[in-house]
Amino acid sequence: MKLLVSYSRGCYGPARQEVARILGRFGDAQPHIGKSGVPGILVVHTAMDNRHVVARCAERYRAEPAAFRFAIKWVPVDGWCAKDLDAMRRMIK
Repeated sequence: MKLLVSYSRGCYGPARQEVARILGRFGDAQPHIGKSGVPGILVVHTAMDNRHVVARCAERYRAEPAAFRFAIKWVPVDGWCAKDLDAMRRMIK
């Protein structure tokens, strides 16, 4: 499953390490984490359910806010499509 994770500009390395550490604690020892082409956004491929990961991040943040210094916002992605309206309609159906 895929996630988009936002991070502070200039903090790619620390954010990447933080995401890997958090996903490792959740049970994914080998997530694929890379730049999205947009400054401040990581693309994360994980073997885990993306919505479950976001829910666990929320729980962990409530218990230990300091665990999230660089990986600011975690968003589940259910699918990718072209940026035109017809492609978006096909994706939704």
